[in-house]
Amino acid sequence: MKISEMPAGREMDKLIAEKVFGYEVVKFRHSYYDLYLGYFRVPVPEEIEIGNGVDYYYRTKTSFEWNILPYYSTDNLHSTNIIEKWLSEECRSFDLTCEKETKPIWYCNFDSYPFARGETAPLAICRAILEVYTA
Repeated sequence: MKISEMPAGREMDKLIAEKVFGYEVVKFRHSYYDLYLGYFRVPVPEEIEIGNGVDYYYRTKTSFEWNILPYYSTDNLHSTNIIEKWLSEECRSFDLTCEKETKPIWYCNFDSYPFARGETAPLAICRAILEVYTA
């Protein structure tokens, strides 16, 4: 599937975490809750669907703690982390615009890479950054 056709969702979030941030991503199931230790997580095979207590978790290369994967492609707050990471390196730029005709269409690009479009700003941002990191 081409990036320009990829839908927003957990698979896109997983790609962002791995390619852009360099996180290790694993699918876990909450097995049970302990009052003192919280949820115990059990790794599950990749073919198990997301939902019913199964979701993606990530950790950095320097951490042992697993955290739930941010919703980069569907949440405005999490998608700004992508922009912050990009702009934290010197001489980087990005552009995000919205055209409102019958329904809003968002366009985003990073540096001189082609514009990506999406029905929402987070989707356009995610498609644009994946074009950069998978080019």
